[in-house]
Amino acid sequence: MIELNVRFTSCDRFVIKSNNRETDALEFVAPVNDGDRTEIREYLEKYTSLYMMDVDDHSAERTEAKLPLWGAALFAAIFSVGDAKEIFKDFQDSDKQDKILTISASHPLILALPWELLCDSKGNYLSHGENPISIRRSFSQLTNESEFQQDSVKQNIVPPKNRLRLLFVISRPIGAGFLDPRKDALATLEAIAKNAQGLIDVEFLRPATLDKLVERLADKSLPSVDMVHFDGHGVFDVNKNIGYLLFEDIGGNGDRVSAARVGASLSEAGISAMLLSACQTAAVAGEEAMGSVAAGLTHAGIPTVLAMQYSVLTSTTERMFGAFYEHLTQGQRFGEALENARRYLYEYRERGDRQRGRDRVTLRLQDWFLPALYQVGSDRALFAGDPSQPLLEKGEKIRGNLGEVQTAGFWGRARELWVIERAYVRDTRRVTISGFGGMGKTYLAEEVGRWLLRTGMFARVCLVGYANFQGIDAVSYAVSVLATVLETNLIDAAAVTRVLADRSVLVILDNLESLGAEQLVSLLDAAKEWSEAGESRVLLTTRTPDLHHPDYPNYPIAIGRRSRHVSLRLEGLQPDDAVNYFQSLLKLPPAPRLDLPFREDLLALFELVQRLPLAIGLLAAQLKDRQVLDVRKELEELMVQSPDNPLLASGVVA
Repeated sequence: MIELNVRFTSCDRFVIKSNNRETDALEFVAPVNDGDRTEIREYLEKYTSLYMMDVDDHSAERTEAKLPLWGAALFAAIFSVGDAKEIFKDFQDSDKQDKILTISASHPLILALPWELLCDSKGNYLSHGENPISIRRSFSQLTNESEFQQDSVKQNIVPPKNRLRLLFVISRPIGAGFLDPRKDALATLEAIAKNAQGLIDVEFLRPATLDKLVERLADKSLPSVDMVHFDGHGVFDVNKNIGYLLFEDIGGNGDRVSAARVGASLSEAGISAMLLSACQTAAVAGEEAMGSVAAGLTHAGIPTVLAMQYSVLTSTTERMFGAFYEHLTQGQRFGEALENARRYLYEYRERGDRQRGRDRVTLRLQDWFLPALYQVGSDRALFAGDPSQPLLEKGEKIRGNLGEVQTAGFWGRARELWVIERAYVRDTRRVTISGFGGMGKTYLAEEVGRWLLRTGMFARVCLVGYANFQGIDAVSYAVSVLATVLETNLIDAAAVTRVLADRSVLVILDNLESLGAEQLVSLLDAAKEWSEAGESRVLLTTRTPDLHHPDYPNYPIAIGRRSRHVSLRLEGLQPDDAVNYFQSLLKLPPAPRLDLPFREDLLALFELVQRLPLAIGLLAAQLKDRQVLDVRKELEELMVQSPDNPLLASGVVA
């Protein structure tokens, strides 16, 4: 390995060192300003998520054209004159392999610059080509500009292993900005399943408190953890010059924990790497500098930190981590695997298709320069096994009886799903989802089951549906369905309770409004016992919010409330979710024959039906062939006749 170190002593002074050569302190003027960084953020986050009629493809193309220009400007600001130019040329021309360029700094604005875009004088990205240069960041401070000093960082280096364990920590404190907790986690799980199955185990920490994390890492009865993936907020205190990760406290509120404290705890446990999926963990927004969080973690003893500076497409996350984990489990070093993943994203820029008017087009992005690598010391391999012979899984063949996700996908309800999960974590045993027909109660219950099964909270999920039930004994029916899913003989409700005490099972009782009063009471009596057994839980859906049963009080679900039973009343989809669902429905045949409506007109139409998911599905089919104003006019006339039944009105329109 050969390293060139660009070490910043302040936001406008730096020193370059490679081998035994070192420059004097040089002046630095950042060529990428706040406006440029905002443009990059909007390209990566807004351009890919805007409603199809609001997208400005030409603006995105202009931003893409600027990427190499920003990289060249950064290169010129560092390597254009005197000794700096000479040192870089010798470094680049060296015959040695594994070239690493390290940006060492403590100032958050320096750490936030898009160094991965660095281009040489020939217009070539440094990280590409036949002899690529890996680019990484490192936290450092200088007491003397003319003297390089290695910061004192105690690292607990763990030798490579035959199998790795990744611990996911998803933190969504009350009052902090909320993002779908499934987004990066599911993309990562898919990436590992496709590219490193049997080589990397994934575990989820619940609840996302620092105490729980420390407790888990110290538990010698469980497999040791190699990597921690923190999905949450990072914040920066400008006055104290300290970066924090926002964990949860025991009540679900925010708990600011300094990067130094987190790093020390993880380093003691022998964690080799930490990954940060940010809501804001590596970004600079105004005066706040989140990149310092990642740098501070390496300074505190974590050898390697990978920080996503922006919230990117799920397809990008899946492809990037897929390529990364594939290379990592081939024995490549961490930084080497990342560079190969970046090159994969650069070569394959397709990120799915999008609707543009009446046409479907392929979305192509330049998002290859993510994420940012923070590292101290040598780049190391984490995996030492044989990837050609992964360990076979010996898990249960049947894990549940949930159906496949509908073709248009599952949209919205992220916050509702999160509060249900949090209620179960806080020892609520029973949750009831209620709402009008067409609100998506069953879809939400199934998605809760899929998510909590996939992330290991439950070993199995059993859905007992009563929509078409015509029998007499609702309890016996549930017992028979449970017997099939649990693959055991069950003679009655008491037998179910005994089995559930030894297994973590989520029992979903769906469409309870179909049952008679006596049937319902008997089922609720049995379900109460099932929900109290071991780590099992019960999830119910019904149109009626009050079940009129003493063990199922109608307490609204709320963060901080502790109750054995809570209720969640569903309302319509959020506006953004309604629009995204509509866009997904447009992918289904037949193709639209007309230009699509503007966002404001679309939302005005959906507002008439209270943004009910089923009603949106019916209206989407009409909007492929009819103008939105015509559909709205007819719907308004029908709503006069059926003001309390928007689903009926939308069905008549369709």
